[in-house]
Amino acid sequence: KAVAAGLIWKYGRLETAGRVLVKELSSDDPNTQTVAGTFLVQAGERSRPLIEDALARGQSGIYEQVLADLEDDDDGRLEELAQSDNPKVADAARSMLEQRKRETGN
Repeated sequence: KAVAAGLIWKYGRLETAGRVLVKELSSDDPNTQTVAGTFLVQAGERSRPLIEDALARGQSGIYEQVLADLEDDDDGRLEELAQSDNPKVADAARSMLEQRKRETGN
C-alpha cells in the first residue's frame, strides 16, 4: 500500500496518495513506516504541509523525524536504506537514488 501510494505521490502528485503515506507513518510495521517516510522525504516540500497537518492534529514520533529529514535530506540516508534487508525498502531507496542521479546528471 505504501509503495503504491508513494509512486502515485511521486509521479502523479495526487494529494490523497500523500495523505495515505502520512497515515502509513502510524503503521505498526516499521518497514511500512520507512517506505512511507522515504517517499514523503523524496517528494520534498510538497510533503511538508501534510506532515505539519498531522503534527498539528497531535501526531508525534516518526512524523517529527520525517519533517527533520525534509530539512536535512541527503543521499547518505537513501544509501543506508538501499542496503535494507526489506526488498521493498531497498528497491524504493535505490529507485530514488537513480532518479536523483538522472535529475542532476551525475
